[in-house]
Amino acid sequence: MSIGIGCGQTIREAESNALLATNETLAHPGTSAVIVLAPGKVVGPIGPKSERFPQESATEARLQAVAAATGVSTHVLKKLYEATLQRNSRLFTSAQLAEMLGMSRRTVNRIIEKLLDHRYAVIEGKDLTQPQGRPARVIRLLF
Repeated sequence: MSIGIGCGQTIREAESNALLATNETLAHPGTSAVIVLAPGKVVGPIGPKSERFPQESATEARLQAVAAATGVSTHVLKKLYEATLQRNSRLFTSAQLAEMLGMSRRTVNRIIEKLLDHRYAVIEGKDLTQPQGRPARVIRLLF
């Protein structure tokens, strides 16, 4: 990312110098700034004092570990994790997860089975509030 800054006594002069500065930044790859005070008076390129390398969060590291163990993609696991935050609960039925994730119930059930097999989810009970059909499993996500 580069930024060009122009200074001048008038707006027109500052705009002209900003254009010169912007053109000057094209010659410098990476992160830098160029300041043009007047034609021929260029300051820069000015680089950052240090490069910032953001560290991976503990949650991301945990989701990657779960993904490696279960074979469920980190993208899907992030969606599941975000669903727990959105609902402020770790309890779901397959139908609720399917609706929240925009996936079919069958796909969600395959994901749940992988999580159950590796103990990243447990069956908490049954949802008996449904008027017909078999009671749905209530799953607790443990990651």
